[in-house]
Amino acid sequence: MKQGIKLFIITIFVLVFITTNVYANGNSYWKEVKTVNISGESRKVNTVYINLNNKNIRLESVLANNKVGEVKELKNMAEKLEKDNSEVIAAVNATFFNAYTDLQPQGTIQSKGKILHIGGLGSVIGFSGDNNVDIRNLKISIEGSINESYEYPNNWYAWGINHDYSDPSANVVYTPIYGDKTKKHNNTSIVISKGKVVKIINGQANIPKEGYTIVLGNKDLVNRFKVGDKVSYRYKFESDGKKISWDNIRTTIGAGPTLLKDGIILADGEKEGFKEDKININRAQRSFIGVTDKNILVIGTVGSVTMKELAEITKNMGLKDAMNLDGGASSGLFYKGSYLTKPGRKISNALVVTKLKEKPIRLKLNGQEVFYDTDPYISNGRTMVPLRGIFETLGATVGWDEKTSSIVAKKDDFLIKLKSGSNIAKINGKEVKLDVPVTIKNGRSHVPVRVAVEAFGGELGWNGNKKMVSMNLDTKDTQKTFKEAKNEEKNGNTNKAKELYLEVLKVDDKHSGALKNLARLLGKEKKYTDAVKYYKDYLEVVDNDKWARSSLGWAYYSLNEMENAEKTFKYLTEKYPDNVSFWMALGAVYCDYNVKEYDESRKCYNTALNLEPNDNQKNTIKNQLEYIEKQD
Repeated sequence: MKQGIKLFIITIFVLVFITTNVYANGNSYWKEVKTVNISGESRKVNTVYINLNNKNIRLESVLANNKVGEVKELKNMAEKLEKDNSEVIAAVNATFFNAYTDLQPQGTIQSKGKILHIGGLGSVIGFSGDNNVDIRNLKISIEGSINESYEYPNNWYAWGINHDYSDPSANVVYTPIYGDKTKKHNNTSIVISKGKVVKIINGQANIPKEGYTIVLGNKDLVNRFKVGDKVSYRYKFESDGKKISWDNIRTTIGAGPTLLKDGIILADGEKEGFKEDKININRAQRSFIGVTDKNILVIGTVGSVTMKELAEITKNMGLKDAMNLDGGASSGLFYKGSYLTKPGRKISNALVVTKLKEKPIRLKLNGQEVFYDTDPYISNGRTMVPLRGIFETLGATVGWDEKTSSIVAKKDDFLIKLKSGSNIAKINGKEVKLDVPVTIKNGRSHVPVRVAVEAFGGELGWNGNKKMVSMNLDTKDTQKTFKEAKNEEKNGNTNKAKELYLEVLKVDDKHSGALKNLARLLGKEKKYTDAVKYYKDYLEVVDNDKWARSSLGWAYYSLNEMENAEKTFKYLTEKYPDNVSFWMALGAVYCDYNVKEYDESRKCYNTALNLEPNDNQKNTIKNQLEYIEKQD
């Protein structure tokens, strides 16, 4: 009996010892082969556990060959991330892709904070810079601006990014991740380099290395763009019909359906937009990802299960939230140099788990974490950051001065010039010595973060425990101020609205939305001289807004500047000969007592009458023609 008790105690000790050793491998990661019971049967589940409370752990979305539409072995994709400062722990296949046709991914892919592809079905799993996990349905919309205005007629939109649609009416943004060129097509290509339109052509176009190309299937949007325009776009994130913030998320993979949410089984593929039986009903090889309530990430594979059975497995394993990944022949799990489950084919994309040898340096600007394609690092006691990335984050434009072979960053009244390998920066012409020279690492020029921030009047903070650099800078967010101005106007506070529009124009004197709205308000207040000024400034930026030009014409008319009014409306009737309003406006100018060119006025009104005016317009035309007859 004593011998049995002794053996039992030794056995318990050994089990505790083994378990402790498994967890003590840094308490960061381990693998397990589990046998899990489901509906009276059992399944072998290959799993890898990752402790996300270790902030040296990183989750990386990876595209095969760093391109959309290519494939590669899962093992090779993972090992590509092996670097001097990090090791690869594990990898799992990620989102669905067209394995038998064009190899395009189908789900959302976000890497280092940058959206590479947008999916329309299923769910996503997102990882913040702090390794917090978020599984949810996510809708991403692309909203575009021209000359910093997201208002009509300077707005545009796109269906997706780096994805080829069969529908020819689709608007798509293509970035260098797609390749050097767009696909062949018959639509209009708007080529954007360094934030400006450099070319507008029909059909296939190049994709600039420092920009993107918009392919417009919607013909109505084409005339909104012209060469030289400043163009940008932003994302709107929604979940369950509500707008949400996704700014703190560094890595996202979209697949689905969601298996578990707060421990409750969902697994409703049809509700999430999946129509195929192989996803919703049939048994198949599956991959999954999930997290426990202790923030332990679990990635795994299991054979011959339905979606509901997979959800049951994840629940029985003690997961809190879980999501299905691509399956079938794509299903694969890699751990520490070898396969636990080998995929039956090359795959388009993967989620790779790495562990940094040192805790990563992180950056926040005005409380919002920012991410770059290369990590900040310490050199000679100074935090080095990607030069272009940091300056663009701070709101500066970055260019190249060929005469001096210098990198140039400009923001408001600040101009900074730097040279690769040099420890001298020129800030508004004054030389400043850098503690560390501009250095090229991982194919990127890096600069001390302090120089970049303080050059623009900002301040730095440092949290040693989190290794977080805090950058505080008055970024003068014109879009935020512009939105505030619109809200004030909507609420009837026109004076406050005008103040805010002027505030926007102090920062950006070509902000088309502020120019147009200010001109309109001034016109309503019968301050026509000022209205003319702002309409003219606006039309220099957006010359194809016919209604703003018409308002300019009426402002001239109200100022009794008939020559300018005639010139404006004449231009509009020539450019838009089928527009009733413009012919009526020109007729009104000729009919005015200061002009009295009644024959010309009659011609204009008769032209308008032949263009099928509405009833109100007909009555006005009739009255004006009767008035003209009395003058003859």
